[in-house]
Amino acid sequence: MLVIVEVKRDKEGDARRAIAQALDYGSDIWHEMREAVRGGREATTAFEETVAIPYFTSSRYPEKDRPQSLREAATGLWESMTESAGTNWWDSFQGSLESTLISGRYAYIVFAPNIPENVRTTIEYLSATANFSFAAVEVDHFTDKAKNFEVYAPHAVAVPPPITKPVSISRPTVHISCDQWLATLTSDEGRDFFQQLIPHLEPIPGVHLVYTQAGYFGITLSRPWGDGSIKLWLSDSYSGGLGRGLFAPRDVLRLGYSQGTPEVFRQALDPWISSLVSEFGAQEMRATQSRYGRWDIPDRRLDATRVAEAIAKAVQIVTGVPEIE
Repeated sequence: MLVIVEVKRDKEGDARRAIAQALDYGSDIWHEMREAVRGGREATTAFEETVAIPYFTSSRYPEKDRPQSLREAATGLWESMTESAGTNWWDSFQGSLESTLISGRYAYIVFAPNIPENVRTTIEYLSATANFSFAAVEVDHFTDKAKNFEVYAPHAVAVPPPITKPVSISRPTVHISCDQWLATLTSDEGRDFFQQLIPHLEPIPGVHLVYTQAGYFGITLSRPWGDGSIKLWLSDSYSGGLGRGLFAPRDVLRLGYSQGTPEVFRQALDPWISSLVSEFGAQEMRATQSRYGRWDIPDRRLDATRVAEAIAKAVQIVTGVPEIE
């Protein structure tokens, strides 16, 4: 959950203005995230660059404790939780933050010396009917005559109503056939491209092609690793015809590595992804633990044979990484 806080300290602090300012902050963040996703970037990365890092480097943040990234800040705040959650906690955290930033379902808290009854009603109305929660806290300020000490006493005066939702049951991944997935593509040109690409991929040793009812087309590669094996996703392309794409139905080809890919493979694949950008005109997408080259399909710059050769090169790179001892 992303929480936006607005504080009015003066005795004459206007609680209604505080509500408006908090909503302004939220709408600005939502708009920036929407534009980032439209431009092919991850919302979490955009939030880190435009909100988190500027705050960490500002005079308002204690200089001795300044984190260098959003992940470092989260680790510092919830160190005990991250240790107990193991190595996958960041993937879960990042995925949750990504969906929250895009949806705009933020939580708002307003602090003010005085929150009139009519403003409390407004806050309760917003929280009960809007796509976000709102709370208000009155803060009493006490000080001695010499102003040697100050005491702030907060007490909530308007809180979000309890939310009752049916327990959601996670849906298992449903696999479909290649023909079924191709039928969902939004253009004949895009369908022709993937129809040419897929036969080139099927004979590559170790590669497994995945088609899901949710619209995703995955290119996975399994190889021995340690005492077992590891499966890497080299693609999470998707069909716009099955609801993928946030703002416009479009078919997308994405090649790269996903969250959870071990560092040694990320380092090995980075030059390959850079070549997708420079040689194939891919739009680069980055997040803390993922990186892709992205194209809207159809793209006249792409040749299915050359793309298949590039994917085969990525397979060679991954299989060539020395095994851990």
